[in-house]
Amino acid sequence: MDKEASEGKIAATKEIARLQSQIAEREAAMPLRERIKEILKKNGVTVASILLAAGVTIGVVVSAITNGLKATGKAMANGLKALGSRLGSLLPGLIGQIATFLFNTAAKAVGFLAEHTWLLILAVVAFLFEKYIKKRR
Repeated sequence: MDKEASEGKIAATKEIARLQSQIAEREAAMPLRERIKEILKKNGVTVASILLAAGVTIGVVVSAITNGLKATGKAMANGLKALGSRLGSLLPGLIGQIATFLFNTAAKAVGFLAEHTWLLILAVVAFLFEKYIKKRR
């Protein structure tokens, strides 16, 4: 009786090995795209979860860049204001007032771009896109 049970287990083991080799052959014959789909199905990963993860990652990167640009822009605006006031006090009369006006105006423009970083990002993207289009021609 034990011998028959052992023979049954051996036969089942051989059948499992044969089926596993068939599965391996089929997987090897599959294109890479299909193999990736099967792996993702086995692990329960969906296209929506991949897109969500990519979106969150892109959002975090853009947020970090935006916050860095805001901080840098505000610091630059404050530096331009300080430089303008120092030049105004050092230069005589009308020249000092003109220098102060120019630096204060530049500080306001930089401050505006710091508060509205999307404009700065849009300008950079438009510039890079224009360079790319000109390079292709």
